Formats: sequence, structure tokens, C-alpha cells
Amino acid sequence: SITYRSQFIPGLITAGRLLSNCDVAQVILGGAFLSNLSREAIECLRQHGIQVCLSDGEHYFRNLFGADHLSDTPFLNADFRGTETAEYFSPVGVIPVVSSRGCYWSRCRFCDECRESYRMDTLENLTRRLVDLSNQQPDALIHFCDHAIPPEVLDLLPKLQLGNHWYGFVRASAKLTNAPDVKKLATSGCSMLQIGFESPVQDVLHKMNKGVQARWFPEIIRNCRQAGIKVYAYMMFGFPGQSKSDCDSAVEFLEKNPPDYLN
Repeated sequence: SITYRSQFIPGLITAGRLLSNCDVAQVILGGAFLSNLSREAIECLRQHGIQVCLSDGEHYFRNLFGADHLSDTPFLNADFRGTETAEYFSPVGVIPVVSSRGCYWSRCRFCDECRESYRMDTLENLTRRLVDLSNQQPDALIHFCDHAIPPEVLDLLPKLQLGNHWYGFVRASAKLTNAPDVKKLATSGCSMLQIGFESPVQDVLHKMNKGVQARWFPEIIRNCRQAGIKVYAYMMFGFPGQSKSDCDSAVEFLEKNPPDYLN
């Protein structure tokens, strides 16, 4: 599974060694990063004996194993019982969960998430999944791997009070300017929010079609800090039409509103 650019070369080396030294039927690469590759790159991988899954894994593997008769169930928990989480270089076990596929906004001009149709798990099924997961892994840190956690899920989590800490990507929405709402997220176990601010300049945000207001950003960071939630901020430099002055404004914004982590 190749999710990040940094995994691509190690993934190819691993695939090559498996094909060269092991008696394996197939090596299949999947993951979000592969959708960024050109058709020529994908064809090159296939010519070297590496299969590529560019769609949801459920559909791909049902077809691979001749099980197309099985229903499409994109929202299931993996069974992590027996997983040796202590063997990972992490202070605690981290369990991935998705409450949605695609992005509910899906209109940012720099992002390719719009390629994937958006759908969300039902709140009833998600509640059952999270409760089951919490019972199995009461000490695990839950990582919501959604492109952006849907607002309905952010409203649900404080009601569940799972006992697990959790983190994930969210949009810099007006909801986060409401201090009581942010405090509720903290009491639900939220330890960190990953937020794509991109730029504090409204004109740049308009060009990006972000659908958010730059004036919200300082208050969002302040509310998170006061609630004890760490902020992992994502900023973008070099977007078409973004001037040197716009970039200077971004640096000034970060100096005045320092996040806990910056990408």
C-alpha cells in the first residue's frame, strides 16, 4: 500500500525483491499515491510484473478472487486482534478507521480527491464499528483516515465518549470557530486535528476554491490550543497566482499563530 510519496521507492524495491527471490503469484500495489502517477508509469509497472489497484480495494479483490457476487461493503472494521502493535515504532498502537470515502467538499482546485465519488458510512453503522473497536482496543489511538472527517461524524463523536484518543483531517470550517464545539471534540478524545489552511490570504483561498474564510484561522488555532487539541497545519506555497507578498503573509500568519506541527 503506497499512501505517501516517501513510500514509493521502498515499495518498488520490496516488490522487486519479492518477484526476484520469492515464489509469489502476484505483487499488487495499491494506495492513494498511485492515482498521481501517469498512465505511462502505471503501464511500466505492469510490464515489470507488478499489478496496480487504482480503485477501492474491495472491488478490485472481489474481481481478482472471482467473488463479484459478494455485496459492496466499503465500511467495515479490520480485525486487529493478535496484531503485535508493540513491535511498531510508536508509543501506542494506532488503529486506522474511515467514516467516508472521497471528500465531502471535493472542490479544491489543487486536489485530485474529486476523482473519487463521495460516500459516508451511516451513523448507526459507524457507531457500532467504533464501539466494537474501542472494546477490542481500549488503549489504541484511532486515526480517522478520511480525506476530511464529515461534520456529521464530528457531531457524533462527543456523544459516544469512546475512551480512545483520536485524530484526523478536518476542513477549516466555521464550526471550529465555536469554542464550545471545539471543547466537545477535546472531551470526546480528540488529541490532534490536521487542517489544510493553505494560505491566510482570502484571494488565494478563492483561487483555490477552498470554500473557507481566512479570518477564521486564528480563532480555530486559538480554540484548539485552549481545548488542549494539537494543530497540524498544512500550508501551500507556489500555487498559481500566489505572489511573493502572499507567501510573506503566510509566514507572518504562522509567526503570529504558531501551530504545533507544520507541513
